[in-house]
Amino acid sequence: MDTSTWQALGAADFLHRHFIHGINWYAVLLAFLVPVLLIWAKHEILLKRLRAILDFMLSFQLYDGGNNGNSKPDRYNPSFEFVKSKYISDIDISPQQQQVLDSLDGTEDKPNQHAEEDRLKKYIEFATRSGSRTNKGIYLAAIGFIITCYYGFKAIFGAVDCNFTAILSPCSTNAGSINQQMLVIGGLAFAGAFVASVRMLLRALALYDLTAYSFLRHTGEMIFSILLVMLIYRAFPDPFFHFGKLMLSDSVVTQLTNIENQQRELIEKQQQLENQNAMARAESEAGEAQPTSTQSSGSDEPAPATDSTTDQKSGAELAQIGTDDQPKPSINPASDTSQEQAVAKGEVDTSPSSLTPNVLPTRMGPTDKGIPWVWFAFAPVLGLLPFSASKFLLIKMQSLVSWTKTTDDRFADVSKVISLDIIDGIDFETRFRLEECGIYDVQNLATYNPVMLHIETPYGIYQTIDWIAQAQLCHIVGHEKFLMFREVNIRTIFDLERAIDSIYSPEAFDDIYASILFAPTENLRKAAAISQFKFLIADRDNTLRQVSVDEFCAWARGKIRANGGTGTNGAPDPELTKAVEHLMAWISDDLHIRRLRRLWIDISDSLGESAEFFKDSKRCKARQAFIDGLCTKWCETKAEEQAKAAEEGENQIKQDEVEAEQTEGEPAAVEPVVEQADGAGDGQVAGQDPPAPVVAADQNNPANPEDDTKPT
Repeated sequence: MDTSTWQALGAADFLHRHFIHGINWYAVLLAFLVPVLLIWAKHEILLKRLRAILDFMLSFQLYDGGNNGNSKPDRYNPSFEFVKSKYISDIDISPQQQQVLDSLDGTEDKPNQHAEEDRLKKYIEFATRSGSRTNKGIYLAAIGFIITCYYGFKAIFGAVDCNFTAILSPCSTNAGSINQQMLVIGGLAFAGAFVASVRMLLRALALYDLTAYSFLRHTGEMIFSILLVMLIYRAFPDPFFHFGKLMLSDSVVTQLTNIENQQRELIEKQQQLENQNAMARAESEAGEAQPTSTQSSGSDEPAPATDSTTDQKSGAELAQIGTDDQPKPSINPASDTSQEQAVAKGEVDTSPSSLTPNVLPTRMGPTDKGIPWVWFAFAPVLGLLPFSASKFLLIKMQSLVSWTKTTDDRFADVSKVISLDIIDGIDFETRFRLEECGIYDVQNLATYNPVMLHIETPYGIYQTIDWIAQAQLCHIVGHEKFLMFREVNIRTIFDLERAIDSIYSPEAFDDIYASILFAPTENLRKAAAISQFKFLIADRDNTLRQVSVDEFCAWARGKIRANGGTGTNGAPDPELTKAVEHLMAWISDDLHIRRLRRLWIDISDSLGESAEFFKDSKRCKARQAFIDGLCTKWCETKAEEQAKAAEEGENQIKQDEVEAEQTEGEPAAVEPVVEQADGAGDGQVAGQDPPAPVVAADQNNPANPEDDTKPT
């Protein structure tokens, strides 16, 4: 069986009986080391972040009521629970371990006040001593990744050993064949695809999102990238030459094409001469070997083993020569004579263009002895592009086809993403670290879980809350207004909310910050100019007209100033205050803002009331006076309600007396007597109206200081 082509198929290492000697152990080490280290790091990250979750829970007194004595249901925080469940769900719990966890809750008579803390400590203990079925599944899914990496590293090492000209040994024997060039290109493409895959796997590891799907996906993308690059190389061996023809004149292109065809014909004729030389050499060697074997045998039987061996060897050499794309120098002297005779007969083109094989040294692609230098840069770069990037390129190329549904790119200039650099406290290194968590712009940061960002990054909880609160304000009002707000001491969404909607804030600030909220921006002007949009407003006489952006913003600002911006006696306009507070109510009602507000309140409660301001602060007296005023107002309102109820009771008594006088002397109906008897108390005669001593007492003293409903 001919095994000369097994190397080209990459199977010689395993089909040979001494296949151990053909394995590249450096490639094996790298192929196994990458997934093993990633999965081991995943387990270490699990333990580290579980301990960080425990520290966070203990630091802010979650689940034990904190400093304000709240019960467990009141201290339940969905943001914290979501982060905790993300890491706990990856731990395998046996039935015996589940019984231990259930016993930590205590009994109904004596519940465990620190059950959640003890349960989390048990989870950390279980994760430390036991493995995970998830990790075992990841190892199984990484088999394809390991095999792909082995052959990729082997191709790279082979190309390096042969100076990127060949992979199979010996380097000089088949240095120009197309299959070896394809292997070199595949190895270079693998280098780029491997770097892209490791980078994506490390990002998934940072997010604790390293799953079996991650390895399967990146294995498929590596294979896809390698095959795509090899096909592109086979179609365009020298892209500068093929695409350069489009920029040349027709006469130059025709001349280059003729030169290329003449070179191809010369190579084909030289290959025919090589085949003839090989056949002549094989016949001469077979003729010399047959008499020798006959004389040494000593019997009449021929020596078929020697002939078959010789034939097999000559056939292998013939196949080797026949499949080689490059011409080789003649060995047999007879071949030189044959070549001279062919030239004399005119069978070989001896024109200058055909006799100069290096006229286009890098444009013959597979027929050349080297790979064009441009592919040493193209192959790794194209390999770096994953499937998603390739899909992105295909989407962008849809504009070249008229019958496909394309995207509207008119608003690309006004719909750009807002970089994280606009947030106070985020520099280039911090932005790069946040991008590993999937946070690329302000919108991603505004909607991110602050507890998860604290656990999965080296940044503190207060820092992450401040960044997210800034991002929420920037995301809602736009980056132009966000920068203006920051210059007037409004940094976060909660600063704006307290400045407008707080019970302590003067209403004059509503007018101040409304001037920024209703101001036109350059982005709004560009969007209106691109779309040719005009605002339609109604004048005082209900006449409709189209106006520009600036005129519309001025009109909208004037609509909320019903009294010219001031109320009676110089007070702020109540309509303006109502409109601005309504605007603040809806822009601060997003779910991610509610989540951040809840976390803000929980941390503030854990710090205690003493952390709000100093004891000698004027806000302390103002707050107490405000509370006293609320209490007095509440008491007055309660007294008015009691007086109104007493008056209604007195009117009801008078109405009952009038009805009793009208029905005096007439026999009482059965049903009313029965109902009155049912509702009569001790010592009360049926048919008589019950006295109302309580109502009289409330009427005389509507604000009884001993009333249980009075606030303290």
